Amino acid sequence: MIEKSVESIDQVDFEITLTRFKEFVQTNFPEFGRNFVLENKWEEDRVRAYATKDIEDNPVIVVYGGMARHPQMNTDGLYAILCHELGHFLGGSPQKTRGPQRLKTWSATEGQADYFATSKCLKILFKDEIAPPGIVDSELNQVCSNALCKRIGQASLVVAKVFAQVQWVSEVPSVLKHDSSVVGKTMEKHPSPQCRLDTMIAGLKCPVSESIPFSSVDPEQGACHRFQTDSTLKANARPTCWYLPIKK
Repeated sequence: MIEKSVESIDQVDFEITLTRFKEFVQTNFPEFGRNFVLENKWEEDRVRAYATKDIEDNPVIVVYGGMARHPQMNTDGLYAILCHELGHFLGGSPQKTRGPQRLKTWSATEGQADYFATSKCLKILFKDEIAPPGIVDSELNQVCSNALCKRIGQASLVVAKVFAQVQWVSEVPSVLKHDSSVVGKTMEKHPSPQCRLDTMIAGLKCPVSESIPFSSVDPEQGACHRFQTDSTLKANARPTCWYLPIKK
């Protein structure tokens, strides 16, 4: 049985959320936001959102109504999805590649988009709205000491649980668990739901300022990474369940 979110999203809520997010992007990332397109596909039932570019090379995020209507989705979870999609454009390195020469594309990898969502995007989006959602999973009390952390952590849990259900993963993602796998090379596609949650919590807990952008050239810029001496920075590096750090 799928647990129903206490906060359902109807069409009006969906449209308000998308409008607010577009305004947020245009305000906080003005150069990028000038030609940014946010496409509303409320009538589509698939649990899906994606980032692309149109024929004029403008950045586009497309969101299906099925994502909002998933029984476990709520508004903060939808904002986390939108931040993830924005991360494909602004998340920097590592990026997806194409062709036998593995040429870099414009899109950050899926794991990097998750890391951007919580380390940059949601921290800026929610900075003036520190009140947590109405119900917070008790396990977040063990990793968060303030309302902003709990709010972003709860949104991360929502996203991870939605994709666990969509992918028919039997083990429910939890902030008290970790995906202990270690990749042989950086994964470009979606990691496991638990690995995605690990990544989002690491981004949330990384103390590097959200005002420092990620770089498409240097994967360490703006991020916590394993080659830093500070234990807190090292502890909140991108997880090795999808990311293979490269020592300089």
